[in-house]
This record gives sequence, C-alpha cells and structure tokens, in this order.
Amino acid sequence: MGLVFIAFGVIYLGKAMDWWDYSIFFDGWWTLFIIVPAILSIVKHGVSVGNLLVLGIGCILLIDQREILGIDNVWKLCVPVGLILIGGGIIFGGSFRLKNKPAVSTDGSLPNETAILGGREPNYSNLEFKGTSCTAIMGGVDLNLKAAIIRQDCEIVCYCVMGGIDILLPPNLRVVTNVTPILGGVENRYVSSPDTNQPTVTIVGTVIMGGIDIK
Repeated sequence: MGLVFIAFGVIYLGKAMDWWDYSIFFDGWWTLFIIVPAILSIVKHGVSVGNLLVLGIGCILLIDQREILGIDNVWKLCVPVGLILIGGGIIFGGSFRLKNKPAVSTDGSLPNETAILGGREPNYSNLEFKGTSCTAIMGGVDLNLKAAIIRQDCEIVCYCVMGGIDILLPPNLRVVTNVTPILGGVENRYVSSPDTNQPTVTIVGTVIMGGIDIK
C-alpha cells in the first residue's frame, strides 16, 4: 500500500510540475484503494471469505464506473457474485498462501466469524483460543476473548466493509496491529503487557468505511 501511494503521488507530482501529461484519475480510479489491499491480503494471508468479498466489491464498483459490461444495473451481479465468492472462500480458505505460516482454517479449532447484514457475538469463555478470522460486511462482530485461554502467539485476521469489529482481550497479553484502514479506522485501547514472554496477539486485515475497536 505504501508503494501504491508513492506511485500515485509521483505521477500526480509530475503532472503538476508539467514534467508529463498523464492523469491517474480515470473513471473509477478510487476503486483501486479497495482492490489493491484485497489482493495484497490474499497474497499475505491466503484466500478467505473476507478478502474475496472485498475484492469482489471493488471489482463490481470498477466495472460500474467503467461501464465495461454495458449493463444498465451492474449491481444485479452483487448477489450471484457474492454467493460464488463466499463459496470459494469456504472451499479454498487458506489454500493459497505465499508465506510459511499457519493458515486460518474453518475446521472448528480456528473458526471464521462472519457477519453480513447482521451481527455475531462469538464468546470464547474458558476455551483455548488459537486464532480466528473475522469478517463484517455491513454488519458487526463482537469477538469476546475476555475469559479465553491464550497460551501461545496467535493471529486475528479482520476484514471489515461498512461494518464494525470489536475485539475484547484478556489481560497480560502483547498486542500488535497491522491493519490497513481505507476511509475507516482502527482504535487500539488495549494496554499491552511489558513482559516479552507473554503471548502476542497480532491483528491484521483491511478496514473499508468501517472500524475495528480493540480493548
């Protein structure tokens, strides 16, 4: 994402200084800020329902802006494309991954908490927590880990589009956030433990016109 912003800035600077005459602001250029993070997320964290839905939304918006298909109402594609992407995310989730790290699976031990046009409140009281993936599409996920048992480093992958994800963590942990916000925000109110021997919870993902609250 840093390289994308730098490239856009250099191109626009060259035009402003009359070094060249080129415009990055083609019809639907802003959809790249949805598409590119989704692709980077797939490369870094593997395929999941969340990043596939974000990528699908970005592509549909780009098609609509560019009038590529010549369809009067491109939004008619949302339901069938969304169902296909959700199915693909369930089947191939975590199968395609470039980094040598444990994939987030949906086998029950590492669940995928998904809320689409609704709410979900998973509670891990007195249960061992090893990581999860949270997806909120115009909905909300309240991930309650206050009484969860966390013995080892784990990862929470978040994808939030016009929704919200609240993460409640138990004390005596170390928290690291690496979330890309696009017209959204991430608020980390959790006080990490100074003890480097404590388990580390890493929160990654993408937020588009939504928010993640960690406390």
